[in-house]
Amino acid sequence: MTYPLGVWQAMLACAYVADKAALGDDGFVATARLAADLGLPAPSAAALLRRLTAAGLIETREGARGGVRLARAAQEIIIDDIV
Repeated sequence: MTYPLGVWQAMLACAYVADKAALGDDGFVATARLAADLGLPAPSAAALLRRLTAAGLIETREGARGGVRLARAAQEIIIDDIV
């Protein structure tokens, strides 16, 4: 099955954040770091993260120790949730 680019980017972003949590990074992943590591322009990453937040898949926090993290356990998120 093929998905639009935005869906692939959303899947990658969720997998990236889940991987950071699995590695013991229970805090928030900086948005700039996520964008840079995934090769996304900052405005595109911000729009993508807004959609994932609205869908209830990630939660965000502003500030020096802010960023994004999964709103629920990675095992509870399925591809249909992201699509």
